[in-house]
Amino acid sequence: MSRLSPRKVENKFMRYYIDNLINAFNLCLDREELEPFIKDLFTKMEIRMLAKRLQIALMLYEGCDYRTIINRLKVTNQTVGRVAQILDYGEGGLEKVVEKISKIDQKAKKKMQKGPQFTGPHKLGSLAAKYALEKSARELLKLKRKREVKKNLEKKN
Repeated sequence: MSRLSPRKVENKFMRYYIDNLINAFNLCLDREELEPFIKDLFTKMEIRMLAKRLQIALMLYEGCDYRTIINRLKVTNQTVGRVAQILDYGEGGLEKVVEKISKIDQKAKKKMQKGPQFTGPHKLGSLAAKYALEKSARELLKLKRKREVKKNLEKKN
């Protein structure tokens, strides 16, 4: 697991570094840019860890109990509790993203239900779930682009 260096960086410099990180994520306009950036920046373990935290937040938002989350994601009770605490007392960033993803997932699931129904031994449940997640990512990118265009127009005016 990665560790933070014990040598301290001055707060003003660290704030600058964090701003650069945030700006780097904002500059990635689509999945084709963002995915390789994330793979280059984070280790596989860090990506999995972050993905699990987001999934914990989504499952908590949907009303899943701790035991279900722990069993499905193979995480500890402390990890689920930490994410729950962030949702309850954090700065609101994770909660906003989770709400947006949940809304997009609900729309995608409704669309999937309206589509052709497959029956028999070859149901496409996992494929439908994968499609819903892909759709969610595309919807999030569209929202992000709209916000960026709005900001750019406001700056010009």
